[in-house]
Amino acid sequence: MEQIKQISNALVINPEFLTAVDVSLLECEQFESIKHRVIPTFCYDNAFLTATNLCYDKIVYGVALVKFGDSIIPVEHAWIKDNGQHFDPTYQVLNEKNGSVMETEYYSLIEFSIDEYLELSESMRGEELARLCALDFYSLRTNQSFKKYFNHKRGS
Repeated sequence: MEQIKQISNALVINPEFLTAVDVSLLECEQFESIKHRVIPTFCYDNAFLTATNLCYDKIVYGVALVKFGDSIIPVEHAWIKDNGQHFDPTYQVLNEKNGSVMETEYYSLIEFSIDEYLELSESMRGEELARLCALDFYSLRTNQSFKKYFNHKRGS
């Protein structure tokens, strides 16, 4: 509960909608098929491309609490979900490239089916850009439909 309060204060996210989740590694064959497309700092694009390429159920927007030395840093982040299991292609590639595993805790905020995601993306960006540019946290924060997820005030 303390982690959720820290996240909500740091990133101004409504704590009512944050849920701790476990994230697994993609299976070797799946990972090999997508890892060449994963760009380490493009988690939103990575989630969208991986979900569509592997025909996974959902794209998840949330927070990754990443441990760097003695510090824990909350990062707005996106990953994928299939059959109730969460996967993070971005950090899986980063961990492979670095040769070590970053200690990370994940908190889900919003989940979209691929159809919901594409519908939202088309409504916000138009049909031409919907499949080219992934939606980021700013896109969600500034959309009135998602106001309830971000209406938390720091310190509350």
